[in-house]
Amino acid sequence: MRALVTGATGIAGAHLMSALRRSEGVDAFGTSLSQPQGDRILRVDLTDPDAVVALLQDLRPETIYHLAAFASPALSYKQPVEAVTSTLTMQINLYQACLSLGLKPRILVVGSGQIYGMTADSHLPLTETSPMDFSSPYSVAKAAQENLVSMYAKLGLESVVARPFNHIGPGQQPGYLIADLSKQIAELERGDAQAVLGIHRIDQILVQRSDRGVDSGDRDRRLPQPLVGPWAHFPGNGLAILHHAGVPAGSPVVW
Repeated sequence: MRALVTGATGIAGAHLMSALRRSEGVDAFGTSLSQPQGDRILRVDLTDPDAVVALLQDLRPETIYHLAAFASPALSYKQPVEAVTSTLTMQINLYQACLSLGLKPRILVVGSGQIYGMTADSHLPLTETSPMDFSSPYSVAKAAQENLVSMYAKLGLESVVARPFNHIGPGQQPGYLIADLSKQIAELERGDAQAVLGIHRIDQILVQRSDRGVDSGDRDRRLPQPLVGPWAHFPGNGLAILHHAGVPAGSPVVW
C-alpha cells in the first residue's frame, strides 16, 4: 500500500511517518513546507493546486493521511484569514486533484476537539453528536474541513474524520501548552527564568476579595500574600509551574 502523509514534519506527522515506515507492506511518503527530511519527505506547497496535482499524479497513493493545516489555535486569533483559508485551500486542492486524476484513495482528515469549545459538564462525556461551540478561527476551520468531507463524499471520495484533543510528545515545538510548560521548567531549573508573580489559594483570595467588595476606594488595599513559594511566573505566556512552586496535587490555585 502506498500512503501519503501531508504535514509529515509536524509532531503528529513525524510520529505517523515513523510508524508507517515500520509497517510491513507500506510505502510511505510525506509532504512538508519546511526543509525535507529524507528522500521520502517532499517539499510541496499544498495551497498550489498545480503542485498538488503533480504530487498525486506521481505518487498515486491508496491512502492519504491529511494532517497539513494551520496548526495553532492561539495564533489563529492574530491571523484569522490565513488560519481559515490556508486550511481549507489545502484540503480542497487535495480533493480536487483526486477527482481530476480519477484517484479514489481512502483519506483520513485530522480535525480537532477544539470544535466543542468550552463544554459544559452537562454535555460530558463528549460524543460525535455533541454540540459544537466555536471559540477561535482555528476551530471554525476545523469544522469546515468536516463539511468538505461531507460534500466530497457525494462526489465519490471516501474519508474518515478524527477529532483529537491536546496531544504531546517528543519533537513538539514551542507555542503549545505542554511544550511551553516543559520549556519553562527547563529554563527555571537552569536559572534562565525570573519569577515575578506569586501563587495564591483561590479560596483565600475569593473570600478576601468578596470582603473588600467592588468599591473603587478598595483598589489600594494589598492583595493577599502568596501562600506557597517559590514564585512561579515566566516570560512568554504567564503560566505558573505548580510543581516547582510546591503546590500539593489538587490544591486550588490562581495566579
